[in-house]
Amino acid sequence: MKRFILLFLLITISISLMSDWDMEWADIGQLNMTITNYGILGYNVLTGGSGGYWPAGYPAENYVYGSGIWFAALVDTLISGTDTLRDTLVTIGYNPNSGCSEFVPGDGSDGPAYSNIYEIVYKSTSNWPPKDADGTTIFDSTLSMQDTYCEYSDKDASHHFTSENKPLGIQVNQFTYSWVGPLLEDIQFIKITVKNDNPDFRDLKKCYFAYTADLDIGNESGVSANDILGFVDTITISDTLMQLNTGYQFQLEEEAGWSHTPGIPSVVYLSSPIATYDIDLYHDSSYIIPMGDEIGMTSFNHFSLVTDPTTKQQRYQVMAGYNHMNYDTLDPEASYSPFPDWGNNNPGYPGQNEHSTQSGDKRFLMSCGPFDLPYGDSVSIVFAIAISKNPDDLIAHSLIVINLWNNYLNNKITLLAPADGAEISSNANFSWQPFAEKDSFRFDIAGVYNDTVLMFTGANSGIYNFNTLSLPDNKYKWNVWNYDYWFFESHSDKRLVIINNPNVNGVPHIDAFDANIPSDRCYLTWDIFDPDGDNILKHIVIIREIYNDTLLTINTYDDNYSFSAYNYLPDGDYKAFIRAIDDSLASDSSCDYFSYNGTRPQDISSATGGNNNTISINAIAYNIDLIKANKYTVHFDYPYLDTYIHLPYIVYDSTESALVLSDTAVFNKYASNNPYYSALFDGIGLEIIIADSFSMSYDSVKVINDIGTAYPESLLSISDIPGLQFFGGRDIDLYWHLNGDSIYVDPTLSGYTDIVPYNIIKQYNYLFGTSTTPYEYLNNSTASRTVMYVAGTNLYFNATARPSPMNALWYPEEGEIWRIYSSGDRLPIKGDVYTFIPSGIDNRSNQQALMLNLNNHIIFNNALIMNITGYGICDINLYDITGRMVNKLFSGTINGYRSISIKNSLPTGIYFIKETNDKFNAEKIIIMK
Repeated sequence: MKRFILLFLLITISISLMSDWDMEWADIGQLNMTITNYGILGYNVLTGGSGGYWPAGYPAENYVYGSGIWFAALVDTLISGTDTLRDTLVTIGYNPNSGCSEFVPGDGSDGPAYSNIYEIVYKSTSNWPPKDADGTTIFDSTLSMQDTYCEYSDKDASHHFTSENKPLGIQVNQFTYSWVGPLLEDIQFIKITVKNDNPDFRDLKKCYFAYTADLDIGNESGVSANDILGFVDTITISDTLMQLNTGYQFQLEEEAGWSHTPGIPSVVYLSSPIATYDIDLYHDSSYIIPMGDEIGMTSFNHFSLVTDPTTKQQRYQVMAGYNHMNYDTLDPEASYSPFPDWGNNNPGYPGQNEHSTQSGDKRFLMSCGPFDLPYGDSVSIVFAIAISKNPDDLIAHSLIVINLWNNYLNNKITLLAPADGAEISSNANFSWQPFAEKDSFRFDIAGVYNDTVLMFTGANSGIYNFNTLSLPDNKYKWNVWNYDYWFFESHSDKRLVIINNPNVNGVPHIDAFDANIPSDRCYLTWDIFDPDGDNILKHIVIIREIYNDTLLTINTYDDNYSFSAYNYLPDGDYKAFIRAIDDSLASDSSCDYFSYNGTRPQDISSATGGNNNTISINAIAYNIDLIKANKYTVHFDYPYLDTYIHLPYIVYDSTESALVLSDTAVFNKYASNNPYYSALFDGIGLEIIIADSFSMSYDSVKVINDIGTAYPESLLSISDIPGLQFFGGRDIDLYWHLNGDSIYVDPTLSGYTDIVPYNIIKQYNYLFGTSTTPYEYLNNSTASRTVMYVAGTNLYFNATARPSPMNALWYPEEGEIWRIYSSGDRLPIKGDVYTFIPSGIDNRSNQQALMLNLNNHIIFNNALIMNITGYGICDINLYDITGRMVNKLFSGTINGYRSISIKNSLPTGIYFIKETNDKFNAEKIIIMK
């Protein structure tokens, strides 16, 4: 069990839900990590647990519990006579003793609410490109297969841990880069730039830039608390002494319950600030970092929960390479130890390592400095978090990481001409300058909808000329990719150009596009003009604005189109988007917004039982001819939790006394407003929405029935169990009993008779002690048993005096009743019942149910794109001409519209797509290479 302050965790979760405090997962490779926009890396602030695991698909095999940057400096505060007084200031992005950060999102100007929707974590695979606080795009380029970007600052004094530790006034830009593939999939590259934006225009002197990490392999609180630290500061290769700048952590035992042998997490410094003066690394003149060179790692320090540096002076000392536990202001050099003296010769492990007998839960800090940072200047640090599969590979892996960054990945291209927004015609020269020449290049020019119009590869010359007459007049983005025979790529910022050739390829123009729903049909009308008289293909897409889900796609040559809004569109706000493309690929687009509110079966309302307040249930009509005016009840059972929230339920037709559906709704634990759609029954489907799936926590405990000596409620404390989350936020009553000299408890859910069982799983059950040493009875003399795990929360006894044993005068007595309260959201549990009666359907008997159909399957960019419209449960398979099934394309429920794509790796031939429930229809496609 990790040691985080409950108050901070609850505050962090609360503000994350209401404002721009944001967390995303960098999750494209094998090493998955959380990224926040307030300085915390690799810590899951939503669960209070580990935020870094490896390999992908095994979130329980965790390696990073939390990390972040520390930045320290001396700041001139007062000049008295000839003396300049300096203040020591330190800002930390992750405090491993509390999980707190002193950074805030953005530039700190919108505090205390921090509600700017643009100051979030941007991820290139989801919500790219990054935007400034006013919504202006900052840049539209990427370096890796998945970039993230965010900004944060330390300028809000109220977020600093102590009032004496004032803000430095720094502004931070943070990037992460990750790839797939055998060389890069186990690495997260992180680049952080700090700008001195001090509000008093002061220079920052004697700065230190550090990365602090709590790399925990598995469970650090139980028998597997066996992590050992190591580091490699310098290494000799071919008689040359170089800095390897690597810190790592490992263990000598297997991790219980893991599917893989634990790897070795390491942190490698790749780029650091430039020395503004000569630095004597070891303070003995044996290794001098000259002014103008990159500084690299200048100290590797470690500390534990007990030895955590808590003051700004101690943190500065640790970053500067001193032992803060025995620091003597009269003789500081006596405590200077930038690298631990652990020695070598730990079999199988390179570098320097602590002795295995010193294994345990530690945190380490890799620091770089000192250097000066004048007002307005910036410095950057780049490091990589990597997992090595074998101990013998660690140094080689670090060298590979360094080589990849220096020679391949850090080579973005500067675009030279034409300028951004330039209008060009006829022959045009496109030129660029890479930071490091590579063998080949790829030139792309694409339409505004990212359909690649032209792609050219060849020997790298830094220039490409082509005749723009081959393209229709329009706006285009152009970009250059640099690569070598390893196919390590780098590329530039995208630029916009306008091709305009007189009297050539005139662009079509859309006029009078209108979307209107006078009744229950949606009517789309438009007028399109093409100056060249080309044939026009109108491409219409209906998008639900709230979720941005594509519901319907139509290709037509007509000037109007209509469809049944009742059958296709749930109630809500929409936008209709039309794109007109002529036969020379020139295009124009337009959109119109509309709302729809159809008369459908009424929303479900709670009828009896429970105090659920976190889900809403709606009944949606899919086939009105099948709808009955019967009374239905929805009965829930106890939810259960793993990596998802599971809500078992049944739907019962009370009118006909029949069970019509037995199902389990499944939700992501870390998302909100995410709907689940049931299977269909009687022409109806249920839409179940969790309004807020991560605010269900316990926040207080009260002794409601005292027997004998009163138990002080001030000695009680509760917290969620990291990784296991809540059990629906339900109140729990604890009925205490005496059995001889031991005390045991019967916990029940308040308002229900079911007793929470004794078990060691720590979810819907209870125990004393830990999962490895569980107890059914409370022992009042053992410190390790002053905590009770019950239904996904911890109840601490003598909370103000942990880890002291329970005071004999204050412990539960026979007949006492305590209640654990929750003021948060609550899931439905066993006994919660909801009812509804479909209404408002009498005048719809002539409506036809929407049937499943397959359409628009085409070959596009080497992928098979298949659009499916309809409602129902189906399996869709691909068969070759002999009738052999080649691939299962889809299996599940279609609720309106779905687009499926599969990579086209099929040989040339004739294939058929068939829905297994359809006895007659099969769609033919032809694959040609």
